[in-house]
Amino acid sequence: MEVMKPPAALVIVALVATSLILGALLGEPDPSEPNAGATAAADLRSARWRDFARPNVPFKSAGSVKGELPDSVSEPMTEADRKVMNYANAWVNAVTSGDEDAASELVDGGRIFREALSTLNVPQWKQFMMSMGGSRIIREMSTLITSQIEDGGSYTIIDTSAEEGRAHVLFRLEQSNGGFNYHDILLEESQDAFVGKEIRIAVSGENLSTTLRRSLVPLLAAESSTFLGFSAESTAELTSIEQVAEMSNALAAGDYPLVLSSYQRLSEATKKTISPQLMRVGALAQLYRANSDRDGMETYLAAIDEFDGLFPGNAAVGFVLYDAAIIQEDEQLLMRSYAAMQEWTGGDPWLNMVTARVLHSFGNTSKAHEILRAAGDVDFGTLKAHRTALRITLAAEDHEATMRHLVRLKEQYHANLGAVPDLGGWDAFESSPQYRALVGD
Repeated sequence: MEVMKPPAALVIVALVATSLILGALLGEPDPSEPNAGATAAADLRSARWRDFARPNVPFKSAGSVKGELPDSVSEPMTEADRKVMNYANAWVNAVTSGDEDAASELVDGGRIFREALSTLNVPQWKQFMMSMGGSRIIREMSTLITSQIEDGGSYTIIDTSAEEGRAHVLFRLEQSNGGFNYHDILLEESQDAFVGKEIRIAVSGENLSTTLRRSLVPLLAAESSTFLGFSAESTAELTSIEQVAEMSNALAAGDYPLVLSSYQRLSEATKKTISPQLMRVGALAQLYRANSDRDGMETYLAAIDEFDGLFPGNAAVGFVLYDAAIIQEDEQLLMRSYAAMQEWTGGDPWLNMVTARVLHSFGNTSKAHEILRAAGDVDFGTLKAHRTALRITLAAEDHEATMRHLVRLKEQYHANLGAVPDLGGWDAFESSPQYRALVGD
């Protein structure tokens, strides 16, 4: 018997989808690459880089481990901590190397399928047959993440916890255009190791099993024998899913007025679920960007407030607020989104960098520098992040931080610094004691 296969691309698109508005903003020119206007303001080739290199001390918060800490600063790790960290590293290795087999062994896709079907009146044998498609979903997910990495993105461990009953690993996916997403894999111990039992997707605001369920219910309903066993609640859910699918198709086609009219036809209960709320906000954002009228702005902001009120603490709130902040160039919305994301992640210094970058694009270099400094002397984890930080510290004339970012770019990321002397603030840095120490004058 053929295993029922949901449309994988539809099921896992949220796994790699990121804020496109944010990505467009953050896709600025690379300040470490040479350009036609590059000058020879300084001979950085002879700088004493290694004299100023320092080991990175990853960020650590109570109850979680942010990467392997040096012995000199690390608290003793429990055996459970080490198992979770081993899991996190194994997952990163799998998606980085494109090892679909390893990825499918690390996450129990069958269990995610069974969770998606848990409240439907589906015979056990059919649930078993359908759950065999779980491995395929995880393989597809792994492949999509790998493609993002190969396209210049990154995949980073942000947080791990071995707390009993709440073990999880949080990862950040960054795209080459600057967009990003978080994947939170919930774990359970199995045969002296951990295995993923569910995946929370930040930008969609829901679990993978919930996304999967919306694909499975219509497929089941198409089989008359299964549909006849549906409860009244499941039949109502099917109607809701079909209506939400109309919104989704309209959004994909760029028909934003149809998205909104479809939303109005939903039941009051369905309107208050996360997927149609997100699509409504997205459609209003695109309409406001196209028209920029005051009424459109007020409607858009009201929809965001409603979303925030319905789903306080949800991961998607931060992404919705980021897009709004960028469209409005609104620092208050930006800081609300920053706070929401930091609370949900448990603390990601990389968010300080990306928020500082947006503030800098707004023209508030002082505030950008302030929030960047609040992250402390950490490795932001990517070449692009330190290039961004360098641009801000140069503009703020923070010579000590500028030197640190230059050293990391050169020693850790092997960046070409040929165009750096053309950045704003370079002349002041060139006159500083830090620069003279760096080049040995």
